[in-house]
Amino acid sequence: MKSNQLQANIFIFILGMTVFSLEIVIATALSQIFGDSIYYFSLTIAFFILFMGVGSYISKFLSTNRSRSFLIAESIISFAALTSTTCIYAVAAFSKSGVLTISTGFFFVALIGTLVGLEIPLLAGLLKGQESEDESFHSILSFDYFGSLLGAILFSTIVLPVFDFIGSSGLIGLISFFNFFFIVLVFSAKKKIALPVALVGIMLSAGTIFYSAKIQQNLDIVLFKTSENTVVEKAFRTKYQKVVVTIAPAADFISVYNSNDLRNLESDVTSPWISIYLNSYIQAQSPLAS
Repeated sequence: MKSNQLQANIFIFILGMTVFSLEIVIATALSQIFGDSIYYFSLTIAFFILFMGVGSYISKFLSTNRSRSFLIAESIISFAALTSTTCIYAVAAFSKSGVLTISTGFFFVALIGTLVGLEIPLLAGLLKGQESEDESFHSILSFDYFGSLLGAILFSTIVLPVFDFIGSSGLIGLISFFNFFFIVLVFSAKKKIALPVALVGIMLSAGTIFYSAKIQQNLDIVLFKTSENTVVEKAFRTKYQKVVVTIAPAADFISVYNSNDLRNLESDVTSPWISIYLNSYIQAQSPLAS
């Protein structure tokens, strides 16, 4: 009896850690693409809490097969954790549409928030009868909050500086799928279906981490191009910011920015221009010859 409660606390601790990290990943990605970090962090947290409430309300209609519903919710959260950041960056890079990019980000916020709101009451329901219902629910919430705290600390100090956005998403997905794998072993009677899903997710997450630098580089090349002739010379992340250096021909640069000031720089019209971005903001632009 007690062992199942302990296992559930561990599962929900890891869920809280990964989901809160994912919230920060999505908010950070949107703020670095569009700027205004306060706006996107505020909206991300607000909508996540809103949809947690929606999920909690929906959970009362899923009382007949809690185990199955819980596993489906956890598997979708794991896949969303793995793919969310890549999807946001890919939409931003290839569509060049702010509306589509923001919609993609908040689609994942709504999806993950709803499923997390579902999971907590479902897990409490699965443990009903093993402890008092209040004690079980309070225990689950406590471990969820502790996991969220640890996730926030680890993500901001270690995960993002080391893995960048795509790698961070892959790592969160990997932890989520391992969590899903052990949840299947404890709560699922249909392991023949659920275990292969968990193993495929683990392999996809590991592959994403392994190729994350290449994926990130290719998306940065598309995202930061001002024209077809733009070359992304270097893109890297420090502990505090993302740095991207691009070089573009003067003619393309002037055409894109349509600036009379640039046209009047007679000595620089044939020299390629270098641009330096910090967290997607242009910090410096200059003819390369200067």
